[in-house]
Amino acid sequence: MFTVEYGKKHPDPIVETASLASVLPPSCYYKLALGDDIIKDGLLSALQLESVVYASQQHEHFLQGGERAGFLIGMSSSSLFAKNFTYPP
Repeated sequence: MFTVEYGKKHPDPIVETASLASVLPPSCYYKLALGDDIIKDGLLSALQLESVVYASQQHEHFLQGGERAGFLIGMSSSSLFAKNFTYPP
């Protein structure tokens, strides 16, 4: 389920595990500040833009120790995973 309402369809088939498909994704509220051509010309797909939105949203948060929260996206031929992480501000 994609939660962004802009961008072109991803060019490759997307496979999602049953466990991921059974959970609703968080809302996308972050307003991207990208050039119009990136969206209009399809330089990034809706799926890729959604990942940028989630990473940007997470980066806005600061943790108790003052570290800025982060979001890591990793992909291999057999899996896609995302993980929150921290690093000094």
